[in-house]
Amino acid sequence: MPILPLETVEGLASPNDTAAIVEAKETKAIVLDAVRAISDHHCAVMTLFYIKDLTQKEIADFIEVPVTTVNARLHEARKEAQRKEVEYGRGRPA
Repeated sequence: MPILPLETVEGLASPNDTAAIVEAKETKAIVLDAVRAISDHHCAVMTLFYIKDLTQKEIADFIEVPVTTVNARLHEARKEAQRKEVEYGRGRPA
């Protein structure tokens, strides 16, 4: 499954397909809930990477950690967010 910005999720549904529009909005809400529920340092790197479109190097410079730490936090954040989605009964187990 490709990774898309949250703003594009709703745009993928046909304007005449009400069910698809509702599902897209629910998916966006699930993802946002999962991101809000993860730890602060994981949420920070996910926000900087996916929302602010910073590179791993830019994030590392900004938060003053090695790039490998940023990469590890992104990996852990994705796993943590996926676990949160499963806890909410909305995602697939890893």
